[in-house]
Amino acid sequence: MPNPFRAYGNAPAFFRLASIYTVVMAVLIYGGCPKPPTPITNSNDNASSNANSNSSNSNSSPNNNGAVANKNGSVDNLNINVNNSNDNDVFDPEKPKPDTITFEEIVRTGDFVPDVNGTATGAVFSDFGSPIIDASGRVAFWARYTGGSGHGGLYVWIPAKAGVGGTLKAVIDDSGNIPVPSATPGKPTAENFICNPATLDIRTQPLTWSGDGRLLFVSAYSGPGNKLMVRWSAQQADPAKALLRVADTQAIADAMGTTVAATIVTFANIGCSDEGLVFFQTHYFDISANKSGDAICKAEVRQVGGTTKLVVTPVVPVASATPSASDRGAVPEQGPSAAFVLYDHYTTLSPDGYLLFQGAYDSGTGTHGAYLRIPGDLVVRVIDSRPDSEWLGLDPGVVIGNDEDFYEAIAISTNVHIAIQTPIIAGGSSVRRVILWDFALGEWTVLVTDEDRAITDLLSGVSDGGALLGLAGSEPYIVGVGAAVDIAANLSSELDGVALEWMGWGATSGSINNSGHAIVPYVRVAESTQGLGFWNGEELLIIADQLLNIPDAEAAITEITAESMPETDRPGRSGILNDNDEAVFRLDLGTNDQAIYIGRVTD
Repeated sequence: MPNPFRAYGNAPAFFRLASIYTVVMAVLIYGGCPKPPTPITNSNDNASSNANSNSSNSNSSPNNNGAVANKNGSVDNLNINVNNSNDNDVFDPEKPKPDTITFEEIVRTGDFVPDVNGTATGAVFSDFGSPIIDASGRVAFWARYTGGSGHGGLYVWIPAKAGVGGTLKAVIDDSGNIPVPSATPGKPTAENFICNPATLDIRTQPLTWSGDGRLLFVSAYSGPGNKLMVRWSAQQADPAKALLRVADTQAIADAMGTTVAATIVTFANIGCSDEGLVFFQTHYFDISANKSGDAICKAEVRQVGGTTKLVVTPVVPVASATPSASDRGAVPEQGPSAAFVLYDHYTTLSPDGYLLFQGAYDSGTGTHGAYLRIPGDLVVRVIDSRPDSEWLGLDPGVVIGNDEDFYEAIAISTNVHIAIQTPIIAGGSSVRRVILWDFALGEWTVLVTDEDRAITDLLSGVSDGGALLGLAGSEPYIVGVGAAVDIAANLSSELDGVALEWMGWGATSGSINNSGHAIVPYVRVAESTQGLGFWNGEELLIIADQLLNIPDAEAAITEITAESMPETDRPGRSGILNDNDEAVFRLDLGTNDQAIYIGRVTD
């Protein structure tokens, strides 16, 4: 059964391309690529060469003698140094419970559009994408404008060091009048970002923060090809040095052995670790050769011949639409004939660089699994759908997942807690469950409430302590190993006695931070209106409500947007809620205006 919180209609474009061209996408899990990618030079990079993926800087220490390429690697025979993952501090009844909410409107349609220095231009905002917030309260969002010479761009609001207020700056735009945000980085020839509605949809462009103010995004551009991925650094005061080209159509075409003139490229499932290591998923279609494929790639900063270069390396490169088994790579913990065929999946990255992804395979036992790439380029099996298996902590003989579908949601934390929403099949019966891998325990746990109600839906990422937001019996819970709390039984007075459905809308699912506080979407049944609740550890407070016009009492709220999914919710670092109990969301108003708000919850 599909997760009702998944916005499949808003799925990345490469999913839709794959269905259009009816291709089979094959994946090589370990090794090189069909053709080495061309390094992309950028002397303006502000990242240090310490942003690397060397295993010498990793806490991972596989005790299976590195046996990954020969398919002997699995998550249950790794030795990874983690903090105590059984920290149930989020369930401590004595812990202070913030209960005072203040709001700050950071931008509204009709406000003047800023340039790269924060100076107002002649344009005014007309439309906003969904905002995301980082650990320090910076808010990033796409927007369109009118009255200028361009169409739109990407903007960041930087809060004041003390009190309310902040500065709004352009990261990029396509006006052509502002050299730095208009011109793409990393090329000696002039290229410009393109933000017109026909080329770039501000509602669907991938966007994510790292833990130290690095913002990773995808844009259209005027260079060879159609897509460009760029990293912006809030730490770099010089706008000319703040942008770093990560990948573009040319780099992917070179890596996949196609020509840029005939290649359509999309990027999705992007992630940036706290150390600056970038992972992303790319789909390409070579029109001239009628060849399509998919790859999970990494990018890292290296010092090459005294010059700072960004090297893009496919971690999971793709062969053609009709690949042989030999060029699709070995599947960890499967037989020699098994090979990957990836066609619909989600990828997520932990803050410390552990990549969790799904893959389907043929000629093996079972049909698909979840896999972990640990720093140092080792790839191991997390779990798969093989029958008659024993998984540590689970009942013997259960099958994790059915033959037709991938796991419905995945998430990973800093301490490598791995949460998976999946059908579990035992004795011929299938039930949906959320299972959690805990390295400190060294086993899987089927998450249940204190009343033994099964958690069936994963609604958020996983906190550093192993807590998450989930549904049990259609009610929301904060749950971890051995502890759970019923949110629906602890409502604020404004919601007490109100019939609520705990379902998101669009791409809104929920979010959690490392204090165990959470953003929980709800719908008032009688009025069919939206709301966002803030769980403070004791009760659910209202942080936005369409019926009550919270937080904008001056205008009727017609829609609330706070986009978050388990794969994109990186607790405390990137999403709609940070560890300072700051939540960000967009309001559509009855006056045809839009506004982006921050809600702050304090003691």
